[in-house]
Amino acid sequence: MSAVPGTMKLSDATERAALATERDNLEACVRCGLCLEGCPTYVLTRLEEESPRGRIAAALAVINGHVELTEDLTHHQLSCLLCEACTAICPAGVEMMPIGTGLRTVIAEEGKLPIRSRTVNRGTRILGERRKLTRAIRLLGKVQGAGLDRAAERAGFLRLLGISTSMLPPVPGRFVEPDGGWMAPTGRSNTRKGPPLHRLSHVHAAGSDHRGNR
Repeated sequence: MSAVPGTMKLSDATERAALATERDNLEACVRCGLCLEGCPTYVLTRLEEESPRGRIAAALAVINGHVELTEDLTHHQLSCLLCEACTAICPAGVEMMPIGTGLRTVIAEEGKLPIRSRTVNRGTRILGERRKLTRAIRLLGKVQGAGLDRAAERAGFLRLLGISTSMLPPVPGRFVEPDGGWMAPTGRSNTRKGPPLHRLSHVHAAGSDHRGNR
């Protein structure tokens, strides 16, 4: 595979890992346009780049080395909702989900993700790690309590990260622990522990059954 002079050629490893398996899927598109009116982003913008047909053509051009992963191309690829409305109507059986996820992998591996996407990705990584999540909640609570989040937004720092204060969830005064007790954002657990959560669920279920039998 040879790239057009002056354009970026994706590494063989990147293509094999993310898109090579989708080449037949991409090339199955017959460009009939039946998918256009089923695509929400195309209906909204009426841009070929925002259509499944346009995204497939761009993906093929990228893996064939004919175009670069530019900011504009990346924007149109990432705006795909992966809703698969196009897949449901495609007479050739093209599946958009593996194409979209493959392109996102390539975009990430080539370091072309927008800063907002990178920020959100880093933030969501802590959701599966209790210790890191707890520390992040405590820090966010202190930041919000001191009004530093609003100050950072006024100074433009949050805009540099591609986020705003409206995207930061308010930190509640306490959280339910797995044992049914409470944990405050400060890290101190409430000594007045309630019944375990599984007991609470049984009580709720019993109450629902009682109301349903009235």
